[in-house]
Formats: sequence, structure tokens, C-alpha cells
Amino acid sequence: GEQSTSSDPMVTMSNLTTTITLANSANTVLVWVALNGVGRDSEGGASSEATAGVFELFRDTTKVADLGGYVAWFEPTSGTQLGLGSFGCSFPDTPGDTSAHAYTLKWSRSRNDGASIIYMNRGGSTYSSIICLEIAA
Repeated sequence: GEQSTSSDPMVTMSNLTTTITLANSANTVLVWVALNGVGRDSEGGASSEATAGVFELFRDTTKVADLGGYVAWFEPTSGTQLGLGSFGCSFPDTPGDTSAHAYTLKWSRSRNDGASIIYMNRGGSTYSSIICLEIAA
């Protein structure tokens, strides 16, 4: 479902977590992330025009990747609703053990401007996903 955040610092995206247990500690986890319906709505104020979305991938409580760093929007005036649409990436991770590991995404807006809201699955007709595959060493 649609999610939004106006948070700064990072918060965990709800319902976008998966867990994997490797059969061999030397194997790699290939994590695929697809975020859809991504957008931003600024509610006015000059600083909101420069606000970006920040997305990070975590294994348990350890950050393993910045997903594109800052996702920026450019708008001619404040108050404009902007949609980035979709973006995706893949990331190889080697936990080095055979324990169960949870992969989650965290997000925030890039500045505490008091006006911007970052969205995912906006409109309710899109969905986002996180998929993990074990790759043999």
C-alpha cells in the first residue's frame, strides 16, 4: 500500500522486508529492490524545493548500501507535486555466516524543512518489492 514519510532521520519502510538464510557462509546474497510510485509533495516554503528522498538498504541493523544516494526532484515553484515514478537497483552482500538475515529499506527526506512528504506506491495501484537470492561462491 501507499506509504509516506516526512521524517528526518531515517525510518524503516513498513511491509518491505525479507529474510534469507544462506546454505553456505561463503555464498553471496543478491538483493534486488524495486521502488514504484515514488514522489514528493512539498507544501510550500523555499527550502522544500531542494528536498530529496534518501533510501538505504540494511541487513539486520547494519547499513549495507545507499540506494542511489539522494533522489532529487526539481520544480519551478514550491507546492508542486512531483513523481519520480520508479527506480530499482541490485546489491551483492556477503554476510559470512548461515544465520537468518532480514533485509529492510529505510528512507527519509534529505532535510528537515517542515514541508515535504516523500511517497512510495503513490496512488495505490503500484507496488514495490525486495527480493533476495542466494548465489553460490
